[in-house]
Amino acid sequence: MDRTLTKAEMQKANEYEDQINALRTSLGNKVQDRLSEGIGDVKAELLILELIRHLEHIGDYCTNIAEAYHQAVKHTPVLQRRSQKSAETA
Repeated sequence: MDRTLTKAEMQKANEYEDQINALRTSLGNKVQDRLSEGIGDVKAELLILELIRHLEHIGDYCTNIAEAYHQAVKHTPVLQRRSQKSAETA
């Protein structure tokens, strides 16, 4: 862990999270519309909703990993990071 994520990278990760959440809402609304109009197959639509939920969780996990990495590097003492880097290059 010799480099932390930049503010721009963290911001981009949060933007992706927002896009995933918006897509989840949009797709969920489309499923609801199809079901209320009697167009969609209930079993298929429920599978789509489950898939959407799992994909949104994956996005959450990715954001959590990015934030945890950022915090871990941020709180690793500088001297420890330097000694780790020296050991890796030796």
